Amino acid sequence: YNKAVANRAVAEVMSLDGMFHEVLASASRNPVLIDVLRVLHARSQRFWAISLSSSGHMNEVQDEHELVVDALEQGDAESAQQAISDHVLSFRNALINARS
Repeated sequence: YNKAVANRAVAEVMSLDGMFHEVLASASRNPVLIDVLRVLHARSQRFWAISLSSSGHMNEVQDEHELVVDALEQGDAESAQQAISDHVLSFRNALINARS
């Protein structure tokens, strides 16, 4: 992931990002969540590419993922929830800023 981000390889980062989200969804053991995320990711590829092409957002995503993983490793559900919420809002903001 680090190498893909450093090379600004949007397609590779998108693929790795998708795998990250799939692993998290699978860890939930919630089949409804897993299905919803698969459909959402499939339908949002264009928006994902736009957000990751936005200046600096790729690095933000990398940092956000690390915060999620750190919180999960520590068993801190509240911090994990906040990190995931921040990650979703970051995606939204990157899309808004890309349109400006």
